[in-house]
Amino acid sequence: MIIDKAGRGLRIQLEQSYKDLKHAKTAEEKVAISNYIGNLYMAIACMGNTNIKVDKKRCFGSQKNYNKFIKRINIYDDQLINNFVLHKEFHHQYMGEILPQVEEELIEVGPMTFEKEKISKEEILEIIREFTRSIKQEELFNELYKSKKLHSTIIGDTEDNLGFTLCNPVDKDIDVFIRGFDDDFVSLLTLAHELGHGYDLKHFNEGMDSYNEYFYVSFYGEVISRLFERLLYRYLINNNIKENLAKDKLIDTEETNHDYLLEAYLLSVLDDDFLKSGAYINCSQKKLINKVKKHFLDESSLKEFLDRIERIDLPSAYTYAYGDIISMFLCKEVEKDGFDSDLIDYFMSKRKEKFNPEFFEECGFGPDNYTELYKKEIELIKKK
Repeated sequence: MIIDKAGRGLRIQLEQSYKDLKHAKTAEEKVAISNYIGNLYMAIACMGNTNIKVDKKRCFGSQKNYNKFIKRINIYDDQLINNFVLHKEFHHQYMGEILPQVEEELIEVGPMTFEKEKISKEEILEIIREFTRSIKQEELFNELYKSKKLHSTIIGDTEDNLGFTLCNPVDKDIDVFIRGFDDDFVSLLTLAHELGHGYDLKHFNEGMDSYNEYFYVSFYGEVISRLFERLLYRYLINNNIKENLAKDKLIDTEETNHDYLLEAYLLSVLDDDFLKSGAYINCSQKKLINKVKKHFLDESSLKEFLDRIERIDLPSAYTYAYGDIISMFLCKEVEKDGFDSDLIDYFMSKRKEKFNPEFFEECGFGPDNYTELYKKEIELIKKK
């Protein structure tokens, strides 16, 4: 067996989680475990059992309890948007400063193409083994691989989803899911990304209340996964391993990151009431363009961008935008000192918290520092 395609252990985990839910003592425990149960149902469906449905009665006991769960989730949503509005000016200035420099660098590498190389499933696993060994995280990969916790799914949890990771909030049991694990670079990159989530969640040592805040309110949930991606790219390019594939895909990744930065900037220019009401989510493209066009040089390019991303999603945009930004700084730390770094430790202690500009200032995550590192990363693509 290369990667588990049956997912038989997921139903066992589902039954155990129902027992954990029954013995949950606090509302925060119930929220965390209920969310995990819902995700297990989703994972089982992605493995091919599309007829399975969440048993709301078993999970929540009654419609009243289900309504309490939804109310709690809505409270988290309100906390996130209110915190965003509170620091909107910081987000606006930060994204506004880095975007022009990112776009200037992308113009140089966007047209570049590299001869495609083949990669097999066996090569992917061998590369991941050696890569995780190079960053002293081979124990994580070996544990997941040997315990059949790496799963190949038939579909993703959303149409464009390539992988996801589940973590049992009670015992930190990790499962990694890769959509259609196959002999392509995307499977390799997705596996590295999800291993980052596995590392992140396995090292989450706070209580259930902090776990829920991290899950629903923090903008830092994609930092470590993006860190693992970055480290993989550098490992491959610097060691001449599938170098052309890595460079080609790194350009795609940089362009995707740019879209998240641009989406984040767009959201930062919307008015507070429009954001708090959630009106930005389902408004027409024309209305959205009219609200933001004065902040953009080219209205046709703005429309093209909105057509490309299809829908605006504030939590996703900022989680991935800041995941890209902070992972750039942490990547430099890991390359220098490994994961035993004061900055890594400090980030891990703060990642559960709501966004606070002071955290960026303390850590030196300024726009100029980011763009300096970004330019060095672009040089990897140009490297002969």
